[in-house]
Amino acid sequence: VYVMAQDPPRRFTGEASSNTYTGVAAYLRGSVLAKRLANGTTTAHYLYEAAPWSRWIVLMRDPVARYYSAYYYYRMSRVGGKGTPADFHLRAQADIRDWQECVKKNGEHRCLAQYQPQQLIKGLYAAYLPYWLKVWPRDRLLLMRTEDYKAAPEEHVQAAMDFLGLRRLSAGEMGQVVKAKKRNTKEYEPMMDATRALLQDFYRPYNQRMVQLMGGDKRWLWGY
Repeated sequence: VYVMAQDPPRRFTGEASSNTYTGVAAYLRGSVLAKRLANGTTTAHYLYEAAPWSRWIVLMRDPVARYYSAYYYYRMSRVGGKGTPADFHLRAQADIRDWQECVKKNGEHRCLAQYQPQQLIKGLYAAYLPYWLKVWPRDRLLLMRTEDYKAAPEEHVQAAMDFLGLRRLSAGEMGQVVKAKKRNTKEYEPMMDATRALLQDFYRPYNQRMVQLMGGDKRWLWGY
């Protein structure tokens, strides 16, 4: 999620696509991609040129849970049918294999730019953050974990308000915000233990890199 603020005039707008953060090395695509790979230009550069006053709020979820949720979301909305934990296990194995083969052949940067397999690699949060920090000052990014937000929603909403330079909410206003109706919430069958172990092994090195980028904060390990 990103939020932009400009003063003057005072305007705020938000956008909820995870591709804004994780697609930083990928967009634009097509014939432009080769040139961008050669000169190191990323979406972060374009955004800075277009709106250098922006402030960015990025909410990150346990990558294993995020990938599982994405599987069911896109399975139902695009492919049809609910999917199963067993089918997801096969999907995870294939995606990990494709990613590892790509990195072995082309290197991580090129594979991030190709942005496939997209839903798997969206959870490689630490791989994308350096692209942003090459362009944007660190104090323009507010990084939060979904799990922390759920545990203390009022504190996180207020942190976002402070980050944007907005006034403090009244108790009534805060209550309306944190009690707003949740969207896109669904219950899935439990993930297979073997799949969870496979994915935790895959994401663990990137979570460890995230800890380093966040000054040693081990919450970014997500417990594995």
